[in-house]
Amino acid sequence: MLSSAIPQGSILGPLLFIIFINDLPDVCGEVSSIFLYADDAKLFKHILTPDDRSSLQNMFNNVQLWIDKWQLSLNFAKCVTVSYGHHTDNTHSYLLHRHGSDMVIQKQDSFKDL
Repeated sequence: MLSSAIPQGSILGPLLFIIFINDLPDVCGEVSSIFLYADDAKLFKHILTPDDRSSLQNMFNNVQLWIDKWQLSLNFAKCVTVSYGHHTDNTHSYLLHRHGSDMVIQKQDSFKDL
């Protein structure tokens, strides 16, 4: 069985990983911003309208398709949504497709950043 993992602790590992995820920002396009650091990715979107929520969900869907295409695994337990601002609507839930079903991304007030 062929593994799609990058060997940890190797000298080439970080370079191979950067090359491997090089097209991930292209998947996000202009719909939202993506910030990459090490093996973390953060999607940002200023939500003003229901269409903005829909655009962000579509972005999650596109990232999931990218993950599936490259046979990567996603640590779902580390996936969270955080809303910032005075008048944020925390009633909306975002989904990721996992193991044949849609899973709700957990909401948090904050998260630990690298």
